[in-house]
Amino acid sequence: EDYDATEASKVQVHASFEKQAKVQAAVLSLQSCLKDFTASEPLDEAYCSRCKALTPAAKKMDLWRVPPLLVIQLKRFQYTATSRKKLRHLVQFPLKGLDLTEFLVRSSPDSGLQNWQFLGGKLAPDEVPAAVYDLYAVVNHIGVLGGGHYVATVLSESDKRWKCFNDHQCRDIDEKDVVTPSAYILFYIRRDMKSLPVHQVFPVNSTSTSPVLSDEEMAALLHEPDSSRCVVS
Repeated sequence: EDYDATEASKVQVHASFEKQAKVQAAVLSLQSCLKDFTASEPLDEAYCSRCKALTPAAKKMDLWRVPPLLVIQLKRFQYTATSRKKLRHLVQFPLKGLDLTEFLVRSSPDSGLQNWQFLGGKLAPDEVPAAVYDLYAVVNHIGVLGGGHYVATVLSESDKRWKCFNDHQCRDIDEKDVVTPSAYILFYIRRDMKSLPVHQVFPVNSTSTSPVLSDEEMAALLHEPDSSRCVVS
């Protein structure tokens, strides 16, 4: 049989490769990432210290406070038993109007919490804290898992333009070029704090009389006994 170079050069693509390629090409949103982060996770065999037995349970993470400045790190590096790689997915994140209200712990019988805590103070259950953020900086990682280069993108306070800082170089960039697959760390400021100088947001030797909970008080609140529910430990 004659050798056919064209036929020999053909490659059969396995279905698993095509599936992974679609995953890699998928565009994610920061909001969907936050929803996954705060989603309820079932625990099949969690030990209940009250029942003294293994019992089905669920684990869920929510936001307890909304800080003046919010820093979000995107997980760009994946480690498995057989491989290590950098994740290059495009994560769409808002430059303005990131709303965290739906991710806050609310006062409810199920949560065991009587108040939201907001900047060290307490709010009534019917009060909604300001939880809307605007982006002011991004750290980008360019390269691979084992090495690379960091470039910062910052919104200038003086002229309200986005600047790209690459070592000693600084240049203006368009707003549409801020969201890229290289985005690694996102910096947001809460909208009601934008007009305040840093020393007012984080006062030195503050004499504030706000009822800030200590670590012990917060732990006691979170572990407040409830005889009607299991206690998973």
